[in-house]
Amino acid sequence: MPVSNLTKPQAESEPTQAIDGRTLRANNSRQKIVDAMLSLVRAGDISPSAESVATTANVGLRTVFRRFSEMEILYREMIIDLKCLFRLSPKNGKSK
Repeated sequence: MPVSNLTKPQAESEPTQAIDGRTLRANNSRQKIVDAMLSLVRAGDISPSAESVATTANVGLRTVFRRFSEMEILYREMIIDLKCLFRLSPKNGKSK
């Protein structure tokens, strides 16, 4: 009789749910787009076009809008990433 998942202890490194290839690619594309947006803003383009973001991220324009239905959502995601960076930064003197 097989051991139930409810009674079988899981190792910490063992994922609770497998991520399929499409989800992984979607997550990677999303992060590349956010990173590109941040890179453009850091370079001085405070309001980059979706085309610029797509080119910098090396993805298609359609992919940008598939992952972010409007640029405002992309700005919000970038801000979330920045907040995480500042929380983890040892330079800010404290961590939450």
